Amino acid sequence: VCLGVAFWTTRGKSGEIRSQVSILLISIVFGISIAGIRLTTMFLNPVVDLAKDHSVVTAQVVVVADPIQVVSQGKLDWAPKENLYLPVKVESLRHNSQTQIVNASALLFTSSHLSTFADLIPSTRMQLIVRLQPSAAGSKYAVVAQALSAPQIIRGPP
Repeated sequence: VCLGVAFWTTRGKSGEIRSQVSILLISIVFGISIAGIRLTTMFLNPVVDLAKDHSVVTAQVVVVADPIQVVSQGKLDWAPKENLYLPVKVESLRHNSQTQIVNASALLFTSSHLSTFADLIPSTRMQLIVRLQPSAAGSKYAVVAQALSAPQIIRGPP
C-alpha cells in the first residue's frame, strides 16, 4: 500500500523517479509471490498431513547438507546419547501400499546406524523407513523424520 501511494504521489515527478518506484514495486510483488509459492509447496503437502498422524512410511530422500552429530545427556540417566541430524529432501513416500511423489524438506534424525549416516554426503539418494513428525513452528523444514532403518543407497553422489 505504501509503495502504491508512493507511485501515485510521483505521477507528476520525472520519469526516472517514477520508473525507479515502478521497479521497486514490481520487485516486491515478485518476491512476495515467490515466498507464497515456496510456503504453499512446503506446508500444503501430503508429507505434512502424514506427519500430523506420526505415520511410519518408506521414504526416498536426497541428502542436501552434511550430517551434524550431537551428543547430549539423558534426563534420567547421565549416559551421553549420540544423535545425528541430516537435512534431506523427501522425493517420494510409500504408505499403505500407495506411493506418492512429493517435494518437501525434512530434518532426518537417528540415534542408530550412526556410522552409516555420518558417511553420507550431499546429493546421495537413499531409501529408508521413517516416522514422520510435525516440525516446530517457524522451522525451515516441512517435517521431522526419525530413521527407523538403515539407509539403502539408491545412487551415490555424482
